[in-house]
Parts: sequence; structure tokens; C-alpha cells
Amino acid sequence: MATSASFARKPHGAKKAASSAREVKPSLSCALAVRLVTAEGDTPRMYPISFVDRPRPTNSRAHRPASVAASKSGLTGLSTQLTTAQEQAEKLEGLAVQIAQKAGVDGKLFGSVTNADIAEALKEKGFDIQKSAIRMPQGPLKNVGEHSLKVALHTDVVVTINVSVIAEQ
Repeated sequence: MATSASFARKPHGAKKAASSAREVKPSLSCALAVRLVTAEGDTPRMYPISFVDRPRPTNSRAHRPASVAASKSGLTGLSTQLTTAQEQAEKLEGLAVQIAQKAGVDGKLFGSVTNADIAEALKEKGFDIQKSAIRMPQGPLKNVGEHSLKVALHTDVVVTINVSVIAEQ
């Protein structure tokens, strides 16, 4: 029995021959509007129209007075934040805060004291401190006793407060 050529298998790894008669038609969705841009003495370059027609930023800072430039950039706002943080730091430095929590006989708390609890206790004393400003490097407090914590009022202003956790009866 003879095998015909139409049933012969191609060796492994043989690739189909590329058809050179196939034409690639450009898609309308891929069309890009370009503009030919030339500078004096430069070679012409093609840029997308949106790139060429885009308004260029002006260097308006060079023509502003110093006070206007500072207020526009927010520098005066930063200095007022720093001064208010320093004033608040003078009042907060060394402040003692007491928090009562349920605790066992061995001094371990049922639960923990978090930065939200400390921020609430500070709010009762008249200080509006965000809970993210209270730094607790060892995590929440889980024991009864005195703990010193840092409060970051500003990147340059950090104060220490004393938190005493007492057992609730």
C-alpha cells in the first residue's frame, strides 16, 4: 500500500510558509493625525497633533513678587502649621493621661488600649489630636501601668506624653 503525499506528516518543528500575497490593510481606528513640525535649520519631525497644539506652560513664577510666590506655593501655610504645632507641643509636653480598662489579677488587660483610645482621652482634656499622630512602636498597650508614648504633631515637632493604664473595678 502506498501512502499519498497529502497524508504525509510534516516533521516536528516545520513552519508554514509565509504567504507573501497577503495584504495588510490599515485600520481606521489606528490612524494617527500628525503634523510636520520644523524648526529653523532643523530636520522636519512628525508629532501627533495633540502634542503640537498643547499649550506650553509659562514660567510665571519668575515675574511674581516674593510674597505672592510664597503664598501661591503654600510656604506661609506650612509655617503657620509649624507654629501652631509648637504651641500645642508646649501644652502637651509631659501630660499625664489616665485610661481605665478591665484587667485580670495578673495585670493583663482584657483587650488593649489603642491609639484611638488615647486620642479620645486627649480630646476629653481639650486636645484635638488625630489617632495617626500617636506613635505606638510596640503596638497597643496590653498591661496595666505607666507607658510613655510619642505624639507627632508635625514632622519637626514630636512630644512625649505619659499614659497610665489603670484596672477598672
